[in-house]
Amino acid sequence: TAKVLKYCREWNTRALNSHVAMLLLKAVVTTIPVQKLATHQGIPEILAGIMPYAERHFERLDRLYMSTYLLDFTLTSMGNLDPMFGAATGSGSMVEEGEFEKWE
Repeated sequence: TAKVLKYCREWNTRALNSHVAMLLLKAVVTTIPVQKLATHQGIPEILAGIMPYAERHFERLDRLYMSTYLLDFTLTSMGNLDPMFGAATGSGSMVEEGEFEKWE
């Protein structure tokens, strides 16, 4: 168990591997009782080493999620950019039908 958690700690130091590390950590924590994990030699220290990186990754994901709202707001403010969507919803479009064929 300690060896697996050490790998989790190593993998969690990079954003590329953090998702796998968190899934593996979840699997370990949900299958092995907390009392048993707490009594193993070195496991509390390993888990303490995982926490700062996990917090950074969650903050990074939270910022990324919030930036999608900015993108949604910007696209909504610009209006409908897809002429097919505008025709399907009846909202009208600034691009006339067949205009894309003229560009080819």
